[in-house]
Amino acid sequence: MAWSRSSDRYPGYLALAAVLLTFGAGCGVLPTGDCTSEGRPGIRVAILDNATRKPPTVGSHIRVSDGSRVETYPLPDQPLISHPYYQFMFERAGHYSVTIRTDGYQDWSKSGIHVKTGGCNHVKTVDVIAFLSPR
Repeated sequence: MAWSRSSDRYPGYLALAAVLLTFGAGCGVLPTGDCTSEGRPGIRVAILDNATRKPPTVGSHIRVSDGSRVETYPLPDQPLISHPYYQFMFERAGHYSVTIRTDGYQDWSKSGIHVKTGGCNHVKTVDVIAFLSPR
């Protein structure tokens, strides 16, 4: 019998090993940057004035919903403060809609926002930018 490499005799095993290592790297078997213990937001919302491209100087009322679950800003016991961005639906994949009310601006809404689960069961954060028009 002529000399041969093990990869010539077992190509299926090598392909299987490559697949297992690839999936293992994304699911906590092998260390990667994706496999961490922190919670990730499903949706990150930035609110900007359509003319200035800067955040409004007044805070916004934000509602994020998938029909059965609703998250809002601000919470009942929080003051209304303007932030660079807002985060919702931590580690919750699904289909969402976002509604924003800000004094001095037209209401803004967007639906059909799809948040998917990625590696290590973290969600893949969807960035939503709301450009608000003055009333």
